[in-house]
Amino acid sequence: MTVAERERGRAGGSQSSGDFPARLLQSTVDCLEAGERRVILDLGPAHPGTLDLLSGSRCRYCIGDALEALTRLGPEREPGELDTALAQLLPVEVFANADLVLSWQLFDYLERPVLEAFGRHLPNLLAPGGHLHAITEYSAGTMPDPMHGLFLDRDGTVRRIGTHAGQRRTAPRHAPAELQRRLGGLQMERAVLLGNGMQEYLFRL
Repeated sequence: MTVAERERGRAGGSQSSGDFPARLLQSTVDCLEAGERRVILDLGPAHPGTLDLLSGSRCRYCIGDALEALTRLGPEREPGELDTALAQLLPVEVFANADLVLSWQLFDYLERPVLEAFGRHLPNLLAPGGHLHAITEYSAGTMPDPMHGLFLDRDGTVRRIGTHAGQRRTAPRHAPAELQRRLGGLQMERAVLLGNGMQEYLFRL
């Protein structure tokens, strides 16, 4: 059952910018590090900050580096074509049995058919009981275009990569129930509204 929480650490605004705390992600990573050996699949590129965070831990850190390619998938493709494309970008032979998948802000940049195809592929990547973490714009009407890279720092802060000014596009502002439908076989475990107007999600297989 979904637990909705609201943090009041920062004042919200019409647009989110800069770094922000992600306590849900930090606590999830901490739990993985404290237990037996676990697998974390990062759909973004490798970043020294994340590598530093996980150095010395018992987690195996896998780099998917697929965010940009996923955002370029055309929604006009047939569902079967999208499923094939997902399997090629994130092959099960390489990335299966992940205990935690980090999708960062990917959901905001996928058209509905692509998001649904991503949802169909996720059960192939996650271990039983595995989690998917996501971040979305919830309050802001616009977001950076293209997507900024993100990484988790040691202090639990999500930091942006490349915060240069650029174009912006309309944010889809997904409703939690909508994301739950799009992700089919996953269940929303927690949803946290951050002080800067962004929302953290944790889904479980």
